[in-house]
Amino acid sequence: MKPHPRIRKSVKWGGAVLSVVLVTVWIGSGWWYAAYTWRGGAEVDVAVGLVIVGQADPAMNWPLPGWDVGPRELSYDWWFHGSADRSADLSWWWFGTPLWLPTASLLLATAAAWRLDAIARRRARAGCCAKCGYDLRGLRDGVVCPECGAAAASAPRAGA
Repeated sequence: MKPHPRIRKSVKWGGAVLSVVLVTVWIGSGWWYAAYTWRGGAEVDVAVGLVIVGQADPAMNWPLPGWDVGPRELSYDWWFHGSADRSADLSWWWFGTPLWLPTASLLLATAAAWRLDAIARRRARAGCCAKCGYDLRGLRDGVVCPECGAAAASAPRAGA
């Protein structure tokens, strides 16, 4: 079953916008950091090309809850990082995932959506089934594709 045109359009343009946002955040994280800390020490940071999630020991009374944003020296980390300390007096951990990983995945999925839609539009303009490419010229309007059974919105005229 073919997805509704509005869904296809939303996936294509939503993926494109999110890709631009992720690329911007990834590049910007080399010069800036942003962190949010909850009461109890849970924290999420975006810095050095990573999304960092961690948990500080509440007994440390650091960092303070809320937002922390600021400039930093230019640098990037390109792979996963993590650390933990479970000693008797303190307990904390953090894990960093590189931002290029979800960015690249989203870019590939968005490019595939744009490509598949372009192929379907080109097939429809040429008078072929958008799903399998079967030539539908000469068939009546509204008939299903004899090859794959996909419903045609309207079959092209015989001379198209």
